[in-house]
Amino acid sequence: MRKLSFFLVVLVLMTTILTSCEKEVICECEKPEATEVTGITLDKSTLTLEIGGWQILTATVLPANATDKSVVWASSNPIVATIVDGIVTALTVGTTTIIAKAGTHTTTCKVTVNPPSLAGTIWKGNDSEGTQCTLKFTNATNCIMSRVGSGDKFGTYSALSYPIISVNLTGEHSLSGTIINNTVTLINTYGTYSVTLTKQ
Repeated sequence: MRKLSFFLVVLVLMTTILTSCEKEVICECEKPEATEVTGITLDKSTLTLEIGGWQILTATVLPANATDKSVVWASSNPIVATIVDGIVTALTVGTTTIIAKAGTHTTTCKVTVNPPSLAGTIWKGNDSEGTQCTLKFTNATNCIMSRVGSGDKFGTYSALSYPIISVNLTGEHSLSGTIINNTVTLINTYGTYSVTLTKQ
């Protein structure tokens, strides 16, 4: 009887040990080794936008079967342009570097933000004398100011300091002003003449 009891105890212990080992083996098999990131690339190395414009950057994390393929984005100068989930939004004139990081690896894209093009746009309003005026930006540097009863005046303009623009009419006024919500009030150097115009 004692031998039988001893045998049963041994059997129970061996069964418990074997079951425990099997569980350990199963657990070890269920934990595959992590595949580390070996690199990251972007579909663009440089990008040029106008203020208010946006562009999507696509990141590729290597290898394709990396365990963690999450990407962390950052902008070196968020005043110029921001980056959220790969979407670059241009805010002000200047340059910034977009940084994409996966694991310990990074890659970059240089972003240049330019003022919006005024070429081909038409602006209308009234001057300080109550005369209806039309200002047309014919290309990147030239413009025409038309005033009712006075005909056309040709000139040049600059928007390099956008939203500040300057207009120089041949033989007449040199005007400058700041564009706000597609409206600008151009004032001459002496403050004796102004014209308020809205983009059409």
